Amino acid sequence: MRPPTEFPKNAHVVMIGTGTGVAPFRSMIKQHAGEYKHLFFGCRNKNKDFYFGEEFSQMVGRNELTFYPAFSRDRIGRKVNYVQELLIKEDTLFNRMVYDSLPLYIYVCGRLVICQRMYGTT
Repeated sequence: MRPPTEFPKNAHVVMIGTGTGVAPFRSMIKQHAGEYKHLFFGCRNKNKDFYFGEEFSQMVGRNELTFYPAFSRDRIGRKVNYVQELLIKEDTLFNRMVYDSLPLYIYVCGRLVICQRMYGTT
């Protein structure tokens, strides 16, 4: 992954990371303060796999990031949460970004099989 060295001052940046695939995004978020950043993160268990969770929560508190976590093995009732479901749920956000006049960057990082499932390829 080769992120740009600098984003335009006003740009939407969407990062989709699963498991340890979130690590490169941590650096991107720290290096590019001021942009509209959205991080969709997925892992199995909040208590075991929530990499950088506290740090991301602090970034949210400082308005540096909008954060969407999904924990596939931590069920809410009978529902399982996956990153793909969060992306569908936030369709209004994506529509707004696509039709906005600002540039939009989308990055996906994680296991290949996860990315293939997200995009319906094999």
